Amino acid sequence: MIPAHSKIKQTTLEKIAKRYKVSGSTAASWSLDPTFPAVLAKGWGKTQLFDEAAVDKWVLEHKPEAWVAAHPKQREKATALPAGDPKDLLALKRIGELEGRFLSRAPTSVPTLRTYISKGDLARPDRRPDDGLKPTVKEDMWFRETAYAYITRSRKVRRKTSGGELREPSEFLKKYFKENPGLLTLKQIAELDGHEQGRPKPTALSTLKSYISQGKLARADRLPNDGKTPEAQEPMWTPKTVLPYLLRPIGKRGTSGKAAADGGTQDPGQ
Repeated sequence: MIPAHSKIKQTTLEKIAKRYKVSGSTAASWSLDPTFPAVLAKGWGKTQLFDEAAVDKWVLEHKPEAWVAAHPKQREKATALPAGDPKDLLALKRIGELEGRFLSRAPTSVPTLRTYISKGDLARPDRRPDDGLKPTVKEDMWFRETAYAYITRSRKVRRKTSGGELREPSEFLKKYFKENPGLLTLKQIAELDGHEQGRPKPTALSTLKSYISQGKLARADRLPNDGKTPEAQEPMWTPKTVLPYLLRPIGKRGTSGKAAADGGTQDPGQ
């Protein structure tokens, strides 16, 4: 336990999710990252406690888009975005590159950005060719402040829970994902789900496939012959995609003998 006189300000996964405006499952997935600050102690009900300052530093480095959501007046501190004059002119291609860098993914394509302009997510250009202003521009241009307002905008979080708050990851699950950070097969998900729901056997694969069609379990992130590397031999899921399903409220005990025998063809937790 942390000494009573400690000056460390503690936080929980629930507070982390609220502070950075993400879902509970997203905050839980962050905590599974080997670089995420270690748990300081356990509070009431086995709630995990973290060093708030250490978490904030981690989010700034690893999830700058979420950090900006908690610090809207300090966008320039987000290390993924270069500082500069608010009136600097940026071309659409450059905005796409910066957005990709900010979100830790490939650059947003120019055609995609144009659809965002039509939707109103990205403002129309601040400068246009032959607008009579100085300096002369040869293509549509945006002020840095306009581009950064778009890049750091709040993004809607999809929540696919079927009632009840998501649980915090169990110690077993935290250890599993730290030791196995790669993609998951449906069979592995079935084994983890059976363990997390307290069943004697893995969840039936037919049940998981049914849940995928119902949207309770997200569709696979990787498929065979999808052109990505390394090549996938079967449908595969990332831990982040699977967590909202695995962390749903634990179902009621008392599953029928037949359901227990076949690995849970009926999931009372849904």
